[in-house]
Amino acid sequence: IDHLKRVYQRQPQNINTARQLQGMLLLQGRIDEAAIMSEAVQRADTKDPLADLVLTLRALKNGHPDDAITI
Repeated sequence: IDHLKRVYQRQPQNINTARQLQGMLLLQGRIDEAAIMSEAVQRADTKDPLADLVLTLRALKNGHPDDAITI
């Protein structure tokens, strides 16, 4: 994960790295960090089911079910 973070910091436009980092963070249960990557993925590609799922999980985790519905 640390390596992917360094790559993403140097190349924030690299959506493939953002997707990989999103998945790895999610597997570790680091939903808030994965959500940051999900936001970047959505800005670049609006049709990413995993990004939608992560952002929905974050909204539910933070007690915002109405936000979760609109993602």
